[in-house]
Amino acid sequence: MRELCLHVIVQDREEEVRRQLEVVLSKPYFDVVRYCNGGSRDGTKSTIEKYAKQHRRRTRVELHHRRWDDDYSAQDNVLLRCASEGDWILVQDSDEIPSVPLLEHLREAAQRSEIEGYDMASIPSLTCLDGRLEHDLEGFIAGVRSGVFHPFRKNWFFRSCPRVRMFGSPHREPRRLQNAPDAYGKTSYSFDWRKTDLPYPYVHYKTTWDFVLNDVLHAWIDPNGSNYTLDQATEMQTCVPRRVKTSKDLRRWLESGVPEDHPIWIFAEKHRDSDRAIRNWWPVLCKGAGRKFEVWV
Repeated sequence: MRELCLHVIVQDREEEVRRQLEVVLSKPYFDVVRYCNGGSRDGTKSTIEKYAKQHRRRTRVELHHRRWDDDYSAQDNVLLRCASEGDWILVQDSDEIPSVPLLEHLREAAQRSEIEGYDMASIPSLTCLDGRLEHDLEGFIAGVRSGVFHPFRKNWFFRSCPRVRMFGSPHREPRRLQNAPDAYGKTSYSFDWRKTDLPYPYVHYKTTWDFVLNDVLHAWIDPNGSNYTLDQATEMQTCVPRRVKTSKDLRRWLESGVPEDHPIWIFAEKHRDSDRAIRNWWPVLCKGAGRKFEVWV
C-alpha cells in the first residue's frame, strides 16, 4: 500500500466539513485528505484551508475545485486523478464521518488485502438522526458481525489504479476500465472488484429537515430514479423558477422561503396525499416558508 486517502466532495457544507475534519484529523489516520469544492459561497473553502494549515505536519490536506453542475461523479473523479496506483481510497460525503473503530482498522484492512486478495471493502452505514444514533456503536458492530443487522452498505473503500472512475449521480460507485477505446472512441467500465465486507460503520449525520431536503434534491437530479412519474417530474420542473439550474440553486430557493402564491404549493398540495415522493415537497416548502408542517413517514 502506498497512501491511505480520504476523498470528499463538498458544496456549501461549512459546518459538516468542520465536524468531519475534527474527527478525521484528530490522529494521523490518513496520509492524505482531499476535498473537491464546487464553488461554495459559505465558509467551506476557508475552513478546509484552516485545517490544512493546522495539520500540515501530520496529514496532507488538499483542496481541489470544479464548478458544481450536479455531476457528483465528475467531482469525485477530480480527486481520483490525484491518487497514485496502489493507494487505498475511502470516499465519504460531507455529512458522513468514519466511526473511530473504522478509522482504526482502515490501514489494517488495506494491508490485509495483500494476503486475502481483495481490492475493495464495503462499509456499513449507521444513521445519526437529529443527534441520536439508531444503534449504539458497539452493539451495531456486534450485530453486523453476527448477522442480526443487515445495514445499507457503500462500496467506497478500494485500491486505486489509473483505470478507476466513479459513476452515477447522486448515488455512485467505482468501476474499472475494461478495454481500450474502440474505433468510435468508446470505452467500457465494469464492477469487477474482489470485495470483502467490514463490520465497522461510517456515521451518516442527518436532521429530519436534511433527510427530507436530500430526498427532494435527489429526485430533482435524477427523476427516473425517484418515485415520480415522468409527467409528475415534468410538472414539477415547470413550477420551479427558470433561474434554478442545479440542485444547489434549488436548495437555496427552497430554504429562502417560497411565496405562498407560488405554483409549487399547488403542485405539492395536489399530490401530497397520493404520492410519497411528492409528499416530501410539502414539509420542505413549509420549512422554508416558516409554516408549521407534519412529516409523513
